[in-house]
Amino acid sequence: MSRSITVAVVVCCLFVTGCSSLSKKDCVNADWFQMGVQDGQAGYTANRVSNYVAMCAKHDISIDQNQYQIGHEQGIRRFCQPDNGYQQGLKGRSLPTVCPTDMQSAFAAAYERGYQEYRLKRDISDAEQAIKRGERDVASLENELISATATLYGAVGDEQKSSAQQSVDDLNGRIQNTELSTLAALGKLACASGDWYSAGLTDGLAGRSGATYKRHVRQCDTYHPLPSQSEYIKGQSEGIQRYCTFATGEALGLRGRSPSNLCQGAGKRNIEAGYEQGLRDYNAKVTVAGLKMRRDTLEQSLPALEQEQARLENELQRTDLTSQQKLTLTRELNRVRLDLTRQQVNLKETATELNCYIADWQAIGFEAGEQGAVYENDSLSCQAYGLRVDTEQFRIGYELGLVNYCTAANGQQVGAQGLEYANVCPRRTEADFLDGYLPAYRAYQRTELKRLLTVEVAQSEKVLANMQQEIDLLTNDLNQSGLTRAQRLTIINEIAALTKEEQALVADSQLQKAHLQCLTDDWLQLGKQHGAQGLSSQLRILNCPRFEIAPDTSSYRNGLSRGLLSWCTVERGYDMALAGVAASEACSRTTHREYFRGYSDGESRRQKQDRIDQLRLEKLTLLEQQPLATARIQEIDLLLAGSGLSSSTIRRLKQERLTLQQTLLTNEARLEEIEKELAALGS
Repeated sequence: MSRSITVAVVVCCLFVTGCSSLSKKDCVNADWFQMGVQDGQAGYTANRVSNYVAMCAKHDISIDQNQYQIGHEQGIRRFCQPDNGYQQGLKGRSLPTVCPTDMQSAFAAAYERGYQEYRLKRDISDAEQAIKRGERDVASLENELISATATLYGAVGDEQKSSAQQSVDDLNGRIQNTELSTLAALGKLACASGDWYSAGLTDGLAGRSGATYKRHVRQCDTYHPLPSQSEYIKGQSEGIQRYCTFATGEALGLRGRSPSNLCQGAGKRNIEAGYEQGLRDYNAKVTVAGLKMRRDTLEQSLPALEQEQARLENELQRTDLTSQQKLTLTRELNRVRLDLTRQQVNLKETATELNCYIADWQAIGFEAGEQGAVYENDSLSCQAYGLRVDTEQFRIGYELGLVNYCTAANGQQVGAQGLEYANVCPRRTEADFLDGYLPAYRAYQRTELKRLLTVEVAQSEKVLANMQQEIDLLTNDLNQSGLTRAQRLTIINEIAALTKEEQALVADSQLQKAHLQCLTDDWLQLGKQHGAQGLSSQLRILNCPRFEIAPDTSSYRNGLSRGLLSWCTVERGYDMALAGVAASEACSRTTHREYFRGYSDGESRRQKQDRIDQLRLEKLTLLEQQPLATARIQEIDLLLAGSGLSSSTIRRLKQERLTLQQTLLTNEARLEEIEKELAALGS
């Protein structure tokens, strides 16, 4: 291998692949003169030879340092040429300090020229990127500002408004700071590039005055040549002329930004006209977005308020509430009702304003007609927002919507929901609508009335149970001893008042129950229910005509007959007679003969059993009398056997004994008769 090749290998190893040592062969074959030349041309100091000395010392080889120094001096002089200094500066590298004294000044001057060019290119690139970044950021922030402004417009409640206002203020501040940073980058670009015409043109197109030049100049302290104000003014003047147009004003308005006051004459009129047009569209965009947010917020809040209202209304129906609890619940219910009303009014006003801005009047009219709303085109409402209703388009849409609304099928749906009909259908379709609506609406009303009556009956029964319990407690208190006359009178008055109230409530409850039964959809079934309870016809008692309800008498009587057939059985008649219950007047002797046969059998059995019970009781009484009479006779015999009795006493005792003996004989005879009769009765 030649020595030049060896040098190339060593250099490649050290400077390219990053070898940390030389082999023994490299140290032996290296051309240390060429090594010095290479290191010098690369800009390394002569001290680098110490690295080679250390590497080769590991192999016990010493290098020719003198040859290395001679080669390095030649290489460093090649490195320190002005052209290379310029290239070093142009690449942005640090200024080398390895050049000999006689070459250092020229090398440094060339380096400085290259570095200044490098710095200008770098600053221009940085400024251009900063400007683009600032423009993107401002556009993004302006979009956020539109959303935040819409949120502020559509906010419901002070808390939402305060939060939205804070967001708007924050975004405005960020936009201002970003624009200031972008303006500083524009000044830096002008200073670095020296293109003051373009800087002025950019400022003019943005509506900035010529005074902005002074702000830009502050960025030029370290740049040459000096700023050219004349070029800047020339560009700014041209930019202002292009700025003062209708298109620019419209674009500013669409961003919600105000135009500059630099425009004069026709230019001022043009930009202001464009601005007004753009601002109207901007405000409409923001307003529509805000109104949609408000509408959605209100629609989401209404169900919760409605549920809370229903809950409080149900709570107030409880019978165990104290007066204070009722007062608290009533106040809360009134508050919720007020909030609900406000939200509903707010929602309606929001929907109206939204319609005014959307202005698709045919679609709005169609929706109103399809919902069966009364014809109302919101003309006056829209005037309040400076907007106009296209009444003709609204009318066309409304009539098309009524075509869908005024059908029998839709009438049935509307009636089934209990919605009121506003007499909006034309004559040619109203009959079809009412054919579906009226039966469904009546059915809805009956169902709703039945539901309310069921609730009222249940509540009345609870109240009656509580009142009866209270009457029982007062009755127990009345039966206690130790009460004063005043205390007893107070309790009696309370019982009387409760009893009177109870009687009135019972009458109301009976009326509610009667009304509920009159609302039946199946008179046959109602009759069967009454018959199955052993009731005779209840039509007179129910008195349905007082509720403006005509009963189906035929179906009811048919059902009653069927029900009584299942109730008036021989077993029921037998059991009723046996229990001493009078025969049911609901059962007919011609239709329900089995019932009366059973009743007759039961009555005979009851009479027989009553006779047996009577005889047994009489027998028991006689048997109890026999020992007593015998004992008295024995007592009289002892008294008569004694002495000292007066003649009158003796006569009285003998008469009593005779009577008792006759009673014993009579009782014995009666007992024999009883036994015979009991035997005959099978007992």
